[in-house]
Amino acid sequence: MLNKVILIGHMVRDPEIKTTTSGVEVATFALAVKRDYKNASGNYDADFINCVAYRNTAKFISSHGFKGQLVNVEGRIQIRAYEKDNQKRYVTEIIADQFRPLEWKKRDDVQQQVDNYFDSQSNVEISEDQLPF
Repeated sequence: MLNKVILIGHMVRDPEIKTTTSGVEVATFALAVKRDYKNASGNYDADFINCVAYRNTAKFISSHGFKGQLVNVEGRIQIRAYEKDNQKRYVTEIIADQFRPLEWKKRDDVQQQVDNYFDSQSNVEISEDQLPF
């Protein structure tokens, strides 16, 4: 069986790094991955994909990843379940095994590009069902 994902996208926000009680570093981040076709308005939509990395990969991401940066992530899809308000909820995320920055620009340069992009995409809609919390 094979469970392999390869993504190229922009980081939606700076990665969040935490340490488990057993001392394992965990980085969480999301990628905006542009779809390969245009919508009815002639623009490209994007999917926002949640990712998680552990140990050395998490350390690398926390040191070298930042909001707006174009990156390559390789890993696997994982689905986990939890209960909230007596309802079972599911979260689909990518467990990142490899993380490669595809551009080494300064944070400020990339942030300006991201702000310009999202300003032009004023009609991005995300439903509550898409949120993991």
